[in-house]
Amino acid sequence: MDKLNYLVKTLSRTNRKDYENYIINAIYSKVGNYNLIPVTQQYIKRGNGFALIDLYFPQINFAIEIDEKYHNSNHQKDLDLFRQDEVFKVLNNMSEPDIEHIKIDIEDDSGKLKTELHNVNKQIDNLVTKIKNKIHLHSTPLKWENDDCRIEKIKESKCLLYGEAFSCSLAKLLELFNKKYKRCQRCFYHLFEDETKTFKFWSPILALENINPNFKNEWTNTINEQLTLIVENPKDEAKRIEQQKTYNKEVAKNTFRITFANYRNHLGLYQRKFIGVFKIKEMINKGTDTQAVIFELVQKNFDLTYLIK
Repeated sequence: MDKLNYLVKTLSRTNRKDYENYIINAIYSKVGNYNLIPVTQQYIKRGNGFALIDLYFPQINFAIEIDEKYHNSNHQKDLDLFRQDEVFKVLNNMSEPDIEHIKIDIEDDSGKLKTELHNVNKQIDNLVTKIKNKIHLHSTPLKWENDDCRIEKIKESKCLLYGEAFSCSLAKLLELFNKKYKRCQRCFYHLFEDETKTFKFWSPILALENINPNFKNEWTNTINEQLTLIVENPKDEAKRIEQQKTYNKEVAKNTFRITFANYRNHLGLYQRKFIGVFKIKEMINKGTDTQAVIFELVQKNFDLTYLIK
């Protein structure tokens, strides 16, 4: 997605919340740095659950929360919209102590505006000054990079870091591994093998464990909240037979799966996020109708030089 479309989609997500929409757009407009990437409704870990931060700037690790009456209940409605996409929260949340954030107060307990427009704008201006200072103190100038640029940088560094996320096509992403496929409609591709090991690309759609996903595909893949164990369940007998053959081959060939979780991002668009290198831990058989393979995380980052013959 290009920069303009990203900004339009991101900054319009709050258009049904009048004051929040005004403040968020005013802040971004007044900062005036269009290499600053905004994220609206960023998940954070708060207590035993999740909360939504209204505006977050990941490059400077700074978040803004707008304290509006019924704010929590409005956000709870937003959270409810993601009940079918719980894994998004786990893949993208951070703990509240990990970020610097500040609140803007615009209503009293009764819901009435407790400040005039100029006072709201004064809070906005103070925030804008703080954001500009953080940008100024940033170690390098901010840069808005598309997936093509980031893929080339990763190839140059020869290291794929945990948490890298991509919105590009699967064909483009596979170029990261110097692979070109004419048709990229699967989630599983062979990358490299030698006498001691095999590497494969894997991009499953995941659901959190203990959540009943409504998957339409032929596999149900779940992951724990720590993102360290993936359980692969086939849906029918034919897939169970296929899974058994794959299991035997991967164990014999010492196979590592370079794994990208496939999910919808905060704009509702599909994204693939690198969550590490996984390897088969065990197969579980509980009778003729139940079978699952468990994959465990063995390393977070991946050295791309492994794929150089």
